[in-house]
Amino acid sequence: MTSLLIILFSIFMNIVRMQSRTVAQSWVYSSEYDFILSKTEKQGLYNRIQVAKKANLVFIASGISGIKIVNPQKNYAVQNVLRTNDFIESFAVTQDANYIFLSINGTLTIIDYTSRSNFQKVSQDSVLVQNMEIILNNAETVLFLLQSDGKVRALNVSNKSNPTFAGSALWHQTQIFNGLISYDDKWLFLCQGQKGLGIYQIKYNKDGTISLDLAGAFLGNQSGSYAVEMTTDLKYIVNIDNQRGVSIGDFTLISNSNGYYVETNYTIQIWWPSNITLPAPYSLCLSSDNNFLFMGVLAQGIFIVDITDKSNPQLYQQIVVPYQGESVKLSVDESHLYYANGQSFLAFPKITPNLNNQYLNLFNKHLAHTFSWSDTYHYWRCQIDDSNNLYYGSFDDDGLWILDINNPQDIKVLVQRFTLPNSTANIDNIIFLNDYQYILVPVCDGENVLAVYETKEILTNKLQAKPLQMIFYPNDYYVVDSDLNEQLNLLVTAVGSSVVFIDVTTIGKFFVKSVWQFEQGMKGTCTGIMFTNGNQYVIGSSRGYGYFILDISDLRNIKKVYYLNSFGAENLDSSSVSNDIGYFIDGLQGVIIVDFSKLPQINIISQIQLPGWSNDITFVNDEKLMIVSTLEKGMIYMIDISDIQNPFLVSQYTYLNQNGMSSCALKDFSYLFINNNIGVISLPTIGKVQMHVEVQEIIGFSSTINDYVYRKRQITDSFLVGTSINIDIQFLYQPLDLVVDSVLYYKENSLTPLPDWITYDPDQFCLKIHVVKESIDQSNLDSSLLNVFVLKTLKPLYVQDFYFKNQNCLTDNYQNWLIFYFIRQNGYIDDQNLVNPNLKLSIQEEIFIPNVSQDDQNFNTCISDQVKQILLNSIQYSPIYLFFKTSLIYNQNPPNKIAYIQTVATSVSVNIIVQKLSGKFIAKNQTGANISLNEEQNNILITGTVENVNKYISGQIVFFVLEGYTYNSIQADLLISDQINYDLSLNFQLSEINFIKEKSPVIKNEQYSLQSQFNHFYSDGSLQILTEFSFSIFQNTFLSPDVGQVTYTAYIHQGDEFVLLDSSYWIQFDTQGNKFYGLPPQKAFRSSIKIQVVGTDGYSSCSDTFDITVDQLPLLFVLRLIVQIVGPLIGALGMYKYREIFYNSIFKTKNRYSNVNALIKQKFVLKVPLISQDLKKAKHVIADLIQNVNKEQGSNAKKIGLRRLVKLATVLKQSQEQGNIKNLQDVQQEIDEVIDDLQVDQKIRKESKNIQNAQNNKQNAQQSIRRYQFPNNLNADMIDITNQFKDKLAAIKTNTRNTKIEQKYLNKEGRINMKLVIEDILIYNKKYQKPDKKKESKLFREELYNKKSNLYKCIKLLLARYFIALDLKTNLIAEYIREYGKKNCFLYTPNDWYKQFVKIVYDENLDIHGNVISWPKIQMNNNRIGSVLKHLFHFNTKFINLNSLTSKGINPYLLKQILIADALGIDLKKSSLFPSYGECLHLKPGDLRSVESFKFAPGGCCFSLKSLLNKEYDPYGPKENLYFPSWLNLSIQRGVIILSGTPQKLDIEEILIRFYGLQGYIYRSFIIRVQSLGSNKSKNRSNTPKNQENNIDTSLEDDEDSIMQISEDQYKNPKKFADDYNMNSCQSSHFEQEKKIKFLNESSKFSKESQAHNENISQAETPQINQLQNTPREQSDLQQISLNI
Repeated sequence: MTSLLIILFSIFMNIVRMQSRTVAQSWVYSSEYDFILSKTEKQGLYNRIQVAKKANLVFIASGISGIKIVNPQKNYAVQNVLRTNDFIESFAVTQDANYIFLSINGTLTIIDYTSRSNFQKVSQDSVLVQNMEIILNNAETVLFLLQSDGKVRALNVSNKSNPTFAGSALWHQTQIFNGLISYDDKWLFLCQGQKGLGIYQIKYNKDGTISLDLAGAFLGNQSGSYAVEMTTDLKYIVNIDNQRGVSIGDFTLISNSNGYYVETNYTIQIWWPSNITLPAPYSLCLSSDNNFLFMGVLAQGIFIVDITDKSNPQLYQQIVVPYQGESVKLSVDESHLYYANGQSFLAFPKITPNLNNQYLNLFNKHLAHTFSWSDTYHYWRCQIDDSNNLYYGSFDDDGLWILDINNPQDIKVLVQRFTLPNSTANIDNIIFLNDYQYILVPVCDGENVLAVYETKEILTNKLQAKPLQMIFYPNDYYVVDSDLNEQLNLLVTAVGSSVVFIDVTTIGKFFVKSVWQFEQGMKGTCTGIMFTNGNQYVIGSSRGYGYFILDISDLRNIKKVYYLNSFGAENLDSSSVSNDIGYFIDGLQGVIIVDFSKLPQINIISQIQLPGWSNDITFVNDEKLMIVSTLEKGMIYMIDISDIQNPFLVSQYTYLNQNGMSSCALKDFSYLFINNNIGVISLPTIGKVQMHVEVQEIIGFSSTINDYVYRKRQITDSFLVGTSINIDIQFLYQPLDLVVDSVLYYKENSLTPLPDWITYDPDQFCLKIHVVKESIDQSNLDSSLLNVFVLKTLKPLYVQDFYFKNQNCLTDNYQNWLIFYFIRQNGYIDDQNLVNPNLKLSIQEEIFIPNVSQDDQNFNTCISDQVKQILLNSIQYSPIYLFFKTSLIYNQNPPNKIAYIQTVATSVSVNIIVQKLSGKFIAKNQTGANISLNEEQNNILITGTVENVNKYISGQIVFFVLEGYTYNSIQADLLISDQINYDLSLNFQLSEINFIKEKSPVIKNEQYSLQSQFNHFYSDGSLQILTEFSFSIFQNTFLSPDVGQVTYTAYIHQGDEFVLLDSSYWIQFDTQGNKFYGLPPQKAFRSSIKIQVVGTDGYSSCSDTFDITVDQLPLLFVLRLIVQIVGPLIGALGMYKYREIFYNSIFKTKNRYSNVNALIKQKFVLKVPLISQDLKKAKHVIADLIQNVNKEQGSNAKKIGLRRLVKLATVLKQSQEQGNIKNLQDVQQEIDEVIDDLQVDQKIRKESKNIQNAQNNKQNAQQSIRRYQFPNNLNADMIDITNQFKDKLAAIKTNTRNTKIEQKYLNKEGRINMKLVIEDILIYNKKYQKPDKKKESKLFREELYNKKSNLYKCIKLLLARYFIALDLKTNLIAEYIREYGKKNCFLYTPNDWYKQFVKIVYDENLDIHGNVISWPKIQMNNNRIGSVLKHLFHFNTKFINLNSLTSKGINPYLLKQILIADALGIDLKKSSLFPSYGECLHLKPGDLRSVESFKFAPGGCCFSLKSLLNKEYDPYGPKENLYFPSWLNLSIQRGVIILSGTPQKLDIEEILIRFYGLQGYIYRSFIIRVQSLGSNKSKNRSNTPKNQENNIDTSLEDDEDSIMQISEDQYKNPKKFADDYNMNSCQSSHFEQEKKIKFLNESSKFSKESQAHNENISQAETPQINQLQNTPREQSDLQQISLNI
């Protein structure tokens, strides 16, 4: 009884639902919105949509957020928002969008929106109305307010500024949920919930009022009313009950009642597309054609229902959207569907559906039926007459069969085993004429070849049918194939070894017109025949022989004109879409697609090889598909031939071990009939479950919206490996209760569970796929591979599904209930009415149903078959076809010559391999790409990001060809891998790979011959004997365009050959610095040698020579000759023995330093650091560091010495000091050499050239000659020099620190990150070559981490020199201070000019290891520096310290470090004669002979000569280096000489200190002045009040401090300054008195004139200062800079 109630309830809930297959529409609405507007306030719920159709604007009520106005024509931009204090739910708007009607504070308010920018309240009703629904008639004259108490209040709004009362009504005193005005404005519909739908007739009165007459109702006892819509023809109303579903009523029952009140019921009482999901519709609208209903459903989204048949609604589509179904509307043109669900407003676009129906569905194998009536083994061929639903089967030895296929699942035999009497012919081919009106049947009776019948004759009389004609042709074989020409008047037939042409012009008078016999040597029989375009040729096939072409232009003289050998030539067919295409069905080779455009020549277009013996083809879908039947293996294969050049297998169908002989299909391709050795298989090929599929590719995640970002794709696109896609599935015309049982993956002719790279989301009906390489064909990476995903769905079954109308087994309602009950009770379907997904029912199995089955077996069989069919049809397999393709693509000729490799992956590797010993790849480093070479260099591997690898190879890889090979003959294997795709393995000739080039040879730089270089340094290539010389050749003397770095080797000419220049010659060559050096011996005088230099880049070489002439005598040698010539007198003087006297007298100013003060009773300390070894180590450390950083960054530039780089920054200063540059051209040439040596790019050359041209316009001929020489007249020319620097500064850009070195080691303030520097030094672990041992950087760890150590100081300050050379502006400022200091060093010697700007203080402090600190403390005198820089810059405020320069683009930190480096003497200069730099000596302790003290010894007869010979001082003690003043001590400790002591009052005197080298040369001299504390106002200087300590920089380097105190007053009063520093008469010889006076008198004049010139710099015609203009600036250049000490 319970089961019966369940059945009755099911019947009640599901009235007759004939779910016959309905073809999908030409449109769907996308499940993915085009636009979304999310709520911004908690109570800002989107609840009502109104479309102003004339204005094409969308108005959206959003609760407390007001009414938002959206413009679809502007990408749904929110045009305006109308805000009130109310929660807005209902409103109305005119179609032109000029007026809005809404409730404000409970009263109707009319808003003017004509301006489209502002809202203007024009009127307001006087009556308070609560919870109203507002509707406006179509004429926009009457507004209806539907109230919560059931009252209707109507207002005349013809005058928007003065609405008036028009009428009222009351049906029931319950809430009115919604309402509707009919399209003709004559009917008012009130939705009052369970009371039903009330209908009023509206009558319009002349006075502007209306009358509302209750005309009828659809009562709510069966269906309540919450919203309603009406068709435009006023015939039907569609009502929704949010608890029951949809009802459809016939409105004409009321509209045609002639004014009588009518209560009626709905035609469709309750309809809902699900028996499981509860009804919950809340909003609705209709399409303009009244055929589709759109419903907003709670938590389920949008239901689109086909109501074309108002008695049979069908769910067409569901768009899943969460939350409420508040409002649904269509856009003006219905191109978008608008939906408000409370949380958001969404716009869904209308699109063309992707139905996945491009292929036949071969997966519903369980629905196939096999019909086997004959005993024959060959169900050979078939043809279908679609107009009559007839199947014609040529069943070989069992004759002709004709079948009724009206129901392909229940085929009926009409004619069987039809053959002619006395004929032995097998029926393998039948011919139809006149659209199946006539049929030609093969005959083999010794006289005839074909019999002509009327088709109806055979259908009527069957075996007794009489032929119209017998076609005479005596033979012993029969027709196996045939074809008609285009004119349908000539038939060609294949008869044994003959090709027979029959004239079929006149019915009943057919005759054989011509016959062509196989030629001698042709094997087998003719198995296929066809005409070709123009009927000029006939093509035949012969199994075991091949394909042949006959020229039939003259039927009396038929000629074989072409032959194609094949042992499998089975048959052939022509194309119906192109006359130039044909198909050869080749048993062994599959199907061959051929080109007939150049007959009789045949060209093969493509071929697809299939298992088994290819026997027959059937074309499908306008010849885009081909069904191939195969024997021996398989059954049928479906081939995509839409691209005839690239056919591919889609899927196949097999059943047990059966094969396929032929196939034929219905015209709509809904069924395919397969003939095989068992029978005829009827297979449905269009599934009953239609799906629309949308594809979205995930392109990233957005943190803004906290969701993935998608891009819409087409289902026909090819999706790349590595991408992630979502396949959104929408079922069309399916019940809502349809269940997806499983999703399967079709692979290798079987359905398997989904692999792990595919998941299915059943809630969203979504396949989520991450495309992997296993989804593509590794053997054919050039083509996309079809992947098939199959959805297995189960449709629930209900009682109405078992209504049988078959005449053999008609059932009544009671029998239908019994059948359904039996099916459920016996487990065929479960409690949810779903069939067992693994259900299998054999043909023989019969379902016997008690109380239904009868004694009539036919009835029982019919019922059983019908039930089985219903059960099996509820299971459907629906495929989704997607194409996947490799994302790893190699483009041999990319358009931009960059993107050679494309992939979705982030990284890639490229491996290129050539035969060993054929050549070598030359690797170059590049940032971001890792390069590795094997030992033989025939295998190069490049790895990195795709961008970096492409960048690397686009710069061209260089290949060097070894002897015995040519570049064009070498083969290369190219292997590309990205870890997500299958590797690309390609083979090319090396010359075909565009990103590889053959290495260019090393060439001579014609601008810099060796001879011209040598002559530039040594005039006419001449040297002095007994005088050391050195000459470094330019690094770019030889050029290697592809390798860059060239190594040089020197040879000397001996006899007829050049031999290696080794240590046995007086001239030597240092390969590290490319420097020649040596001491020409006396015997080399008047001799000449030829030197050859060979430059090689490791692969090829080049050479050049230069001549050296030794024909000059040094001064000392001349003196020695004088001694020898003038005899004993000169010899007695021992002049040569005391040659140091001449050196010391000639160069006495080169080693002289200004005085040092020692105050009595105060500790005196003076240190002279000896930094030769530490400086050398620091050079190597920095060189190695920069080289490794560049190498690490992928730099491929050539190395360049740090010394060379600094020389670039100081080249002008050197040119002035040396004085050996003769003219402007020489100077420019030297600068060009430096530029070329650094390989500065064209951009920097251009910048330098622009600066130079700007300056050249200011110069006259005289100034051009003096271009790099600063004037000797200080005060007259200092203004010009300043202006030159100003011009230079104006032309130089601020350093952007865009080099890798700067970015790594300079912080944002421009300071050197020494911590990182030291860490990297230790990481790179530089090894230093020492005599008999190696020492690694890790062994210097203590020194490197000791900020007070000599090594640390040298590294830091040398790095500062390196970085400032990269900073043009800062370098220029440092040079200006240096030049200014040297030109104004009247109070100092040129050797310690820096003392104007810094204070040097010594102490005896120890470092953390207990060692004496070698370095003095250095502090900037900011006032003095500021007084100099104010000539270059205008400072808005007082110059405080160097940090003030930051705003000028100057790096104050580097500037300070360079001043400290100048003061300490840490530089890359190197001179054995003048090793004193700053406060340091560039010597080792063993290079000093002594440190001696002297007293001034004036007077005497030879004082002038003694003064000339620098002998005006006598030794302080009896022996050198053994006696100092008693208070002064000398000590040497770890790289520093220390003079210290505390003098007393009795020690007041002047002491000369000299440092002697091993040869007696004075390397440094200075005077220590011992004086009292108060003498010369020293005390004043020591105790300067703080208010006089103007702007003293107390910060040194990092943690260093200073106690120096110098005020600007000392420079304002030079006399006082001179006294303070004890510039007494004893020292006046060092500083000419007239210079003192000139300095005192003109210092203020210089300042004023400089300021005046600041205002008009451009007018000053001054010499150029170009010393920095060619320093490399761009990042690409700096990657080329490295150190090569």
